[in-house]
Amino acid sequence: MANAMRTFFALLLLIAIPRPASADFAAAEAAVKRGEYPSAYLACRSEADAGDAECQHLVGYLYQEGLGVPLNATEAIRLFRRAAKRGLAIAQCHLGFAYERGFGVSPDDFEAVHWYRLAAAQGDPIGEYFMAFSLLEGRGVAKDRGRAIELLQHAADRGYPPAQIELAFQLETARGAMRQAVRAYMWYRIAARMANNPKVRERAIQGQYRLIIEFSSQEIVAARNAAEDWKPVGPRLEFGPLGARPAPAQVYYRGS
Repeated sequence: MANAMRTFFALLLLIAIPRPASADFAAAEAAVKRGEYPSAYLACRSEADAGDAECQHLVGYLYQEGLGVPLNATEAIRLFRRAAKRGLAIAQCHLGFAYERGFGVSPDDFEAVHWYRLAAAQGDPIGEYFMAFSLLEGRGVAKDRGRAIELLQHAADRGYPPAQIELAFQLETARGAMRQAVRAYMWYRIAARMANNPKVRERAIQGQYRLIIEFSSQEIVAARNAAEDWKPVGPRLEFGPLGARPAPAQVYYRGS
């Protein structure tokens, strides 16, 4: 179940730390948001060939999903690899996920962790999220729950809803003194408020339902107040399939 949920989140919610975008990438990103995928491809194709990492990733994403171009896993991996080698965290995450799941390459957990680790080292929330799961499961790396929780905490603090949900789940299901039910409830509530995707939000809501029966009225009020007062650490971001961008000042902060 955990692997299935991670796959779902990964496909919908891969993100990267924002960086200055070229004019061609900005035009292509706008076209993707409008659903004009052939225009997005045309806007970024030349820049991708010239070595622009953002455009390499965008065109790779189009090939991976078959949007505006024929689905082509080999070309997607080639472009993800080029962008990943240039240090683009979301491309590193896509490439790592491809190795983990065997998309266009032979499955290799160690190679997957190599790319997740590079993304996480940049402070990228999705890289931290993937690396945390590898540490929790011991896939391609020795198990280390403590380090996994640290990574989930950082990603949750940045405002990434899947990390908030997984952090809550780990706090909810820990044993003995490690279990922190009230804090878990708070993170589920934050994730439900931040998530745009209905399935992500529903998982956060179900987490609240499981826990609320354990609390006193005072604990519920305190946890809800803490969730309402919470703000992300660092610049506010809005998340989409091509990465994370600074959220417009006039837009209430939400995550995917």
